[in-house]
Amino acid sequence: VQTCALPICLQHKPTLLFADLRLPRMDAVSVMQQLRRRGMATALLIYTGCESEAALRLALEDAPEVLVHKTDDIADLRRGIRSAVSGGTFLSPLPTRLRRQARAGAKEGAEALTPGEREMLCLLANGKTMKGCESLLGIARSTADNRRGDIMRKLGVHDGKALGLRS
Repeated sequence: VQTCALPICLQHKPTLLFADLRLPRMDAVSVMQQLRRRGMATALLIYTGCESEAALRLALEDAPEVLVHKTDDIADLRRGIRSAVSGGTFLSPLPTRLRRQARAGAKEGAEALTPGEREMLCLLANGKTMKGCESLLGIARSTADNRRGDIMRKLGVHDGKALGLRS
């Protein structure tokens, strides 16, 4: 049985959420966005093997306290845990490189997306279907289709498969 992390976090009110970027039903970034909208001060430590640079860049835009990629050294995970527990921030080498690249470029691509588009792209990049996005985001099919088109236009992608989209 797959359980969404959001109701568990709402019930137990953790000070730290240690999660993979990809979670069943709702990814870690979407869970954090929902928690922050509800005024919860839960810190987020993402430990992920996600290979989608688009999904990693989106995660970085939402400023998790700690993001460690599983391809980085295990010592980076230890540093990340220590940082999270002490209220600090930490990015392992791969996310650090992606953040530098994003800051060096102009506001284009993922940075040009609206918050709703970023949330939907993150869900799609993590394998959610269009129908799943509609349900999780509480939007109509036409809204989801419009967002998908806007995402593809802003990212310069002409094939939905390039984003990992499934209808």
